[in-house]
Amino acid sequence: MKPAEFPLSPGLSPVRGERRQTASLSPCGRGIEGEGAVFHVNMAAARILCIGNRFVGEDNFGPRVYDTLAGMEYPDEVEIVDGGLAGLNLLRYLEDGRQVIFVDAVSGFAPIGEITVIDGDTVARQSTGGFGHEAGLPFLLRVLPAVVDNPPPRIRLVGCEGGASDSAVLDAARLSLQLALEAR
Repeated sequence: MKPAEFPLSPGLSPVRGERRQTASLSPCGRGIEGEGAVFHVNMAAARILCIGNRFVGEDNFGPRVYDTLAGMEYPDEVEIVDGGLAGLNLLRYLEDGRQVIFVDAVSGFAPIGEITVIDGDTVARQSTGGFGHEAGLPFLLRVLPAVVDNPPPRIRLVGCEGGASDSAVLDAARLSLQLALEAR
C-alpha cells in the first residue's frame, strides 16, 4: 500500500517510518551522561499527540489519525505519538515547550463529521474541575501551567465531531502535519 501523499514545504525532505531522531545528552546543556548510559531526547520541533480509545467507535478518531500518520511521509521536525488513554501521563510530552497538536474526538464544537481546530485555552476552559477519567484533555490542559517549569507550549486540538469518515481521518492527518510544521 502506497503511503498517503503530503505536500511538503520547499527544502524539507520527507522521511518514512517512525521518527527517532535523537541527540546525545551531554553536560554542555543538551542533557546528562552517566554510569555508561547516554540518555536521548527527541529533537522534534512539534509533536502530534493522537489520543482516544481505539476499541470504542465514538472515541477512536485519534488512534485512526495516528495510524494514518504512521503510514505517511513527514519531516523529521514532527514527532507522532500514540497517546491512547494516557491521561496525565501525557504531561511529559508538554514539558519542553515544543508546539503540541492533539488529535481527538470532540463534542459540541462543529457539525457532525466536520474537522475543527480548537486552541488549547478553549479546551482547558471546558474542564469541570473533576480529575477522574472523564475529565480528560480539558483537565490536563487546565493543570499544565501549575505543573511544568517552562512556559507551556502552544497547544491546539484537531478534532472531529461525531463519527469520522476515512476521508475526514486523512484530512485531519494532513491538517495536523500542516499545523505542526508552523512551529519551524
